[in-house]
Amino acid sequence: MDGDIGRKLNKKNQPLTEQAREINRRFANHPLTLHVLQRYGIENYLPRHACETALQRDLTAYFPIPPAKKIAEHFTEPQSRWRRLLNWARRKRRASFYQKRRSQEIANHVSRPDIQGTDLATILNEIKQQAEDARPY
Repeated sequence: MDGDIGRKLNKKNQPLTEQAREINRRFANHPLTLHVLQRYGIENYLPRHACETALQRDLTAYFPIPPAKKIAEHFTEPQSRWRRLLNWARRKRRASFYQKRRSQEIANHVSRPDIQGTDLATILNEIKQQAEDARPY
């Protein structure tokens, strides 16, 4: 589960939300494990080089991606104070240069070392191990 749904990302220790705790309760009598990311979404784990390759732009100023922020809201063009105020008054969101449909293209440039040391890597390793353990010999 993405962190934006499953965790209170702005709280200390990022406790699970009621929705995530409810799913855990439902899974209690089943051989299922709910994993909740520690970042807003899986896109928040994408490395800079992969994003730069797919989006064809220098993203130095955008990294690291804040763990509790939606990537589409983070990847926006800089704006003057006047433009930000005008957009706020019009209740208009800043246009993002990241579209979710690009995630697959970006993911094609991600390797295991890129996510090493993250909770996502731990989750993937656990799933891999469980699959290997379940494989008949």
